[in-house]
Amino acid sequence: MSERELSLQAGEAVAEEILLRREEIEAKKKRPLWFKFLLGIVPWVVSLALWGTVAAYGYQLMQNVLSSYEAELAALKAQNEALEVRIDAVNTSIREQNDRLSTLSGDFEKIKEEMVAVQKELTATGGAIQKTDASRQALIQQINTLASKLDQLSVQIKKLEDAARMY
Repeated sequence: MSERELSLQAGEAVAEEILLRREEIEAKKKRPLWFKFLLGIVPWVVSLALWGTVAAYGYQLMQNVLSSYEAELAALKAQNEALEVRIDAVNTSIREQNDRLSTLSGDFEKIKEEMVAVQKELTATGGAIQKTDASRQALIQQINTLASKLDQLSVQIKKLEDAARMY
């Protein structure tokens, strides 16, 4: 084949392609207007539908997350209120323990003063006590009673101090 024949064949191929394209263009021109409108709007509608679905799913997801956070917050509020009630009870108990401790401390001081007075009386009347056995027995009994009260108060004070430390 010669160059000329090749160029004629190439020219014919080009001419056929041009004719085919022209036919496609004319076919497109012959399409109805509503079909052209649909071809232009369908991608937009599909895109909007997809974005709408994504937005709706995101909204629903956020609603679920927020509702779970609200439930946790309500539970924490309830725990906080229970703890506040318990703290108030503990504070009241501490105040009562402190009042009892101050009362017992006052009693302790009174017993100490009585012990000192008894000891002074013993030293002042040392010779007379030995002579009268009855008064000596009475003083010994009073000293023993005061010593036992002092021991009891010491034990109660230690218990109160331990209870106050626990709170």
